[in-house]
Amino acid sequence: MDIKDRIELDQSQIIKKSLTLLGFLLLFCIISVPCYFLMTAGTVDVTNEVTVEKSIKDGPETEEEEGDIIPEEIEKLRFRLNGFAFFGGILLAMILYVVYFEAVLKKRFRELMQGEKIAMAASLVALLLFVLIQFIAVTFIPNRITRGLSSFTGIPWEIAYAVPVFYAFFTLIGTWVDTNLNHTVYLDDVPFHYVQFGKGAKNLILIPGLSTLTLEGKGISLAWQFRDFAKDYTVYVMDKRDELKEDVTLRELAEDIAGVIDHIGLLSADVVGVSQGGMIAQYLTIGNPDLVDKLVLAVTASRLNDSVKNYVNQCVILAQKGEMEEINRDSFENDFTEEYTKPLKPFLPLLCKISVPKSNVRFIRLARSINSLDTYDDLEKIKCPVFVIGAGKDRIVTADASNEIAEKLQCKKYIFQRYGHGVYSEAKDFNQKIYRFLMTGK
Repeated sequence: MDIKDRIELDQSQIIKKSLTLLGFLLLFCIISVPCYFLMTAGTVDVTNEVTVEKSIKDGPETEEEEGDIIPEEIEKLRFRLNGFAFFGGILLAMILYVVYFEAVLKKRFRELMQGEKIAMAASLVALLLFVLIQFIAVTFIPNRITRGLSSFTGIPWEIAYAVPVFYAFFTLIGTWVDTNLNHTVYLDDVPFHYVQFGKGAKNLILIPGLSTLTLEGKGISLAWQFRDFAKDYTVYVMDKRDELKEDVTLRELAEDIAGVIDHIGLLSADVVGVSQGGMIAQYLTIGNPDLVDKLVLAVTASRLNDSVKNYVNQCVILAQKGEMEEINRDSFENDFTEEYTKPLKPFLPLLCKISVPKSNVRFIRLARSINSLDTYDDLEKIKCPVFVIGAGKDRIVTADASNEIAEKLQCKKYIFQRYGHGVYSEAKDFNQKIYRFLMTGK
């Protein structure tokens, strides 16, 4: 297995830091937009004859006029630039930017700003972006988006005016954060994604189960889902290759993860595997006993049973037919309790659609890899402390599979009796039980 060497990794890090720097500059631009809105008293012209100043001076003549602008008037709504406020906002933003640049950018990206020319170029780019965004803000956003949003929803135009800006603001923050969390290495020139977060001294490897999508772009959601571990651990959530050979096995998936762990430079780590991830975690631990300090195996199995075989066959058949939405729907309905799914049912069609991959081939090969599961006789090679978690209503691997592993290893076990296979998402104390075991062994 060929993993790109350290020189190429350093080059990619430079590119990543450069893009992150650009993100910081854009972030400053977007942050400044709401400040500009507060300063700008742009004229609202409904009839092309009445101005805000006149409206304020005359005041409302009737009770009806005191209400929100009616849809017909919204269609005529126009914004005119208040030049004094606009250039005042530019001047204030430039002053703030100097402080921002000196206090944040130069310190965080010192290695990218070793020369004055680079620093000046970065400053110029930031300023130009800021001016561009301001002109977009006073032309496109107010006249089109505000009018349409206010007309469609019936909300006051003042609120509709601010919504797109704050949406862009939070989207940019989310994009920047997600860029810092997501990482990619190349195994034999094939992308392998992993998510990294947390600043703890210990290392934690999380291996999720079978999924229709890759982990690319999932940094924020995963960091939030496993936030309980971020204080004490540096957490690595491992994916599988973007492209897989037709007869890939669980052992080979484990070897990929072991290679990435070695590439990152980790000498040891605690490992948590869920569902198919638990199967991979077993092969990882058996093949690399010195790597794993503690092991958690959640809703998983050590050998095939009828339930697992039926699930794999059903997934493969549906995926071959292109019915990926049906796979997502079955998972939603069978893996969780009615109490959990009932509030989400109105959004089920949307949830099923957004989880459909561009290609079904990867999912089919990952599903078929489960047929290679056979670690039961080798479980005795696992010498580290193990915690097994099962679910009483698990229709995929069954609680018996979890009990079988725990009995074989004579290790700590906990069965969530009222939950199904999706216990890792539904049980509020799922992560807490894992955290307690990792910290105390209890």
